[in-house]
Amino acid sequence: MLGKSVQVKLALALSVVLIIWLIVALSGWYKRPAVDQTRRIPAAPGISAIDLLMPQIDTNTTQDIVAKGLFDPDNLRLVPAGEAPIYGLDEQGMPLVWLLLVEETDDLNKAELALANVRSRGYKAFIQRSGPAEKVLYGVYIGPNLQRSRLQEAMTGLDKQLGIRGELYQHVR
Repeated sequence: MLGKSVQVKLALALSVVLIIWLIVALSGWYKRPAVDQTRRIPAAPGISAIDLLMPQIDTNTTQDIVAKGLFDPDNLRLVPAGEAPIYGLDEQGMPLVWLLLVEETDDLNKAELALANVRSRGYKAFIQRSGPAEKVLYGVYIGPNLQRSRLQEAMTGLDKQLGIRGELYQHVR
């Protein structure tokens, strides 16, 4: 048990704390934050609605237009083995971009089969359609890549694995 003097001191301390709390609470020194009830959300701006005009599309066109892709064969140049640098910049200061043509065929199913075969070996590849509408060719390309040496390694690997001899192309801007 606590001694008589300790009990008196404890009671006195609690009384002082209670009196201070009552003074603060009842005097209004502590106030809750006042919410300003006079403020309102501003009205919407008086802007009239904009009428959008739909473009007039001529549906009578019968001409088949083939869009040119980024790696269209017109933008590719066959590069002999020792002619171009392994990596670097072209005349415009842009990085050299290399592609490896694995197969070119006029049968889309055959191109898709070759694409699946190349992708199953871990290469990033795509099919590029080229040629006029009468004679469409589908090229299976590996790339694009900024390092010619990686595509040369892929070319020798595909030659050993599948007996496919690819051609190395540089993208010309």
